[in-house]
Amino acid sequence: MLIGVISDTHDHVERMEKAFEIVAERGVGMVCHLGDWVAPDMLNLAEKLAKDIAVPMKSVLGNNDKEVFDIIQSGGNRWDMEIGLQEMFFTADNMRIALYHGTDANITKEIIDSDKFNAVFTGHSHQPRIETARNTLWLNPGTVSGIKPGGRKVNTGELAVYDTLANTAQLIDFEV
Repeated sequence: MLIGVISDTHDHVERMEKAFEIVAERGVGMVCHLGDWVAPDMLNLAEKLAKDIAVPMKSVLGNNDKEVFDIIQSGGNRWDMEIGLQEMFFTADNMRIALYHGTDANITKEIIDSDKFNAVFTGHSHQPRIETARNTLWLNPGTVSGIKPGGRKVNTGELAVYDTLANTAQLIDFEV
């Protein structure tokens, strides 16, 4: 299965729509979001976009998702997607996958070094990366928002497509 991996949308509607257009063209069977949605309306949009391409969604929350966190804490998850408040672990095609926003480098390292997962997806840094640490693929898809470290804005966004059968990922840059 191919999994679309996106992160750090930061309320950028057009960029999120473009990201879903790209993962739909790639034929993904699932979309994972690694947090920093910022506003609940972005989850509403993602829910609609995921339904439009008929794929399930999984997400974790990031350090800029307090409003979404509060909604979930007070009344449960109102969105048609599985949401982990900090991290999420699941299996797809016998591959053990961890989702974590990436806010704490020590937690990221613990998850990767645990040898419990074939793949670990993190966001937060807005810097794309694919590397293998021990026996684990570590993927950061970068940022959909176009906001790079230091607040520098660029005209591109980034996402990734992960292949469960090969335990590999491809980074994709796109313009909006």
